[in-house]
Amino acid sequence: MKEAVPVGSVQVKPASQLSFGRKIGYGIGEIALNFLVAGMSNYLLFFYTDVFGITAGAAGLVMLLGRIWDAANDPIMGIIGDRTQTRWGKYRPYVLFGAAPAAIVTVLTFTTPPFSVSGKLIWAYITYFAWCAAFTVVAVPYNALMANLTTDSQERSSLSAIKTIFAVLGSLLVVVLAKPMTESLGSSLQSGYTITFGIFSTLAFILFVICFALTRERVDLSAQTQTNFFNKDQFKALVNNRPLITLTLFFLFFQIAFSLFRTVDLYFFKYVLERGNLYSIAMLAAHICAVAGMVSMPFFVKRFDKKKTALWSCAIGCLFFLPMYFIPGNVTVALACIALTYLILSIPYALFFGILPDTVEYGQWKSGIRAAALIVSVFTFTQKLGMALSAVLAGKVLDYVGYVPDQAQTATALHGILMLRTIIPMALVVVGALFFLLYNLDREKHQEILNELKIKDAV
Repeated sequence: MKEAVPVGSVQVKPASQLSFGRKIGYGIGEIALNFLVAGMSNYLLFFYTDVFGITAGAAGLVMLLGRIWDAANDPIMGIIGDRTQTRWGKYRPYVLFGAAPAAIVTVLTFTTPPFSVSGKLIWAYITYFAWCAAFTVVAVPYNALMANLTTDSQERSSLSAIKTIFAVLGSLLVVVLAKPMTESLGSSLQSGYTITFGIFSTLAFILFVICFALTRERVDLSAQTQTNFFNKDQFKALVNNRPLITLTLFFLFFQIAFSLFRTVDLYFFKYVLERGNLYSIAMLAAHICAVAGMVSMPFFVKRFDKKKTALWSCAIGCLFFLPMYFIPGNVTVALACIALTYLILSIPYALFFGILPDTVEYGQWKSGIRAAALIVSVFTFTQKLGMALSAVLAGKVLDYVGYVPDQAQTATALHGILMLRTIIPMALVVVGALFFLLYNLDREKHQEILNELKIKDAV
């Protein structure tokens, strides 16, 4: 049996293929994450205004400040995770022990206490901020875990595809089932929300435990000794990591674009196509196409490598925004182009978290510091920033073009919605891809880095 080879401040066992069970075990954690986060993304604002009983302005401020707090605590959790040493590994303990608090706080967030309006507002701030922190405690280590499951680049691509497919599955289950569940469970809509998200939270807890049981970290922490919470060497390890910087910039613009056209789809169907009744079935079909794209991603990566796969899929996917813009009223063209954009652009979206672990070894090779969770926290911060910026961009453009809810829109407003769904996201993807042209870590270079780290440490 081969001995584990020390790399930097840690020891990495020789890379090998992960069993299908290990991959599924990791993916199950993504379903759990989305059982928690999908409710917040799709139902919380409606719950606050129409069930809980606070104004839209107050609810929006709660969620905005919560987002700021949420983004700020990601790097903190990343640093804590990288310094954790247990017999279960660096990151798996947080998946196990963080599951219950995250599940409990999710239920409390969707609970309506018998308080005054002021009391409810305080309750909303406390529970939502607590949820943001509890979710980060689980999500950042879970995403960092991939870097410690295997160092094989192709296996990481496969893991990333499974992870993203399971994310879509978890999100779809909440989006489709939560509404009828809230209306049929409990004696009122208030209790219906509490029971519904109590069920999803319980399932999330169980799935997190299963994820913990079915995964194993391949990194031995016995040689790691770090005392300072954050220092200039860690900062240098981030800013000198060119692949991480270029990947993060690519991801930021791609995330803004992806979130933007997903947000605007409902407006596009209702006002531009005047077929709002097709929205649900079109989104179901689009997500099925997205899963198909994610499944195909490892095949393309094996054949063309990660960088070429990401860039070519962006280039081809962007082409299908154009027919929607130039033939805006044609339902058939719109449906076909939406399906194709989801199919093709899901490939780089699924690939991001498969590329990210490779930058961990690059950073270790460059600086001598292996900081997987800190690097992942930068990425999750970028993801949340992109989602927030897409919402701001959509709102500003809609205000500028004179959008009026539930009214016949002016030609200017319709053109603004069309731009938000086509040309603007296309331009954002192109800008992100241009940054990614500077990415300098292919499969061969990554393997050279792994070999050099092993040789250097052996000497």
